[in-house]
Amino acid sequence: MLYGKVNDRPEARVTLRVRRDSQKAVLDLDAVIDTGYTGMLTLSDKLIADLGLVPMRFTRTVRLADGSVKMVGAYFVEVLLGAEWEKVLVTPNGTEPLVGLKLFDKHRLQIDVVPDGAVEVTTIK
Repeated sequence: MLYGKVNDRPEARVTLRVRRDSQKAVLDLDAVIDTGYTGMLTLSDKLIADLGLVPMRFTRTVRLADGSVKMVGAYFVEVLLGAEWEKVLVTPNGTEPLVGLKLFDKHRLQIDVVPDGAVEVTTIK
């Protein structure tokens, strides 16, 4: 289960535990849940470099919020969801980490949209 809070903007935020692979150190990231984003996870170029992620041999076509389309690199990172480490596709962005709904496939997302409201992500069995 993941827990988080809604801030006063209002953004639903969670802390994700990520690592490049099972041999690397773990990093906790504060991320915004973007319910309009259908991908898994975006990270800034700096975080991608800090984690030492290696680009995949393919690119992804992404549609941005303004409707524009662009080609971006793709990376994999492991994210701790519940008790399991999951391999997750990452695309770069220039801002803070964004979590898309695809990351929460087979999970329940509950958000109390008030300042300091609870954010809970639980596995659907």
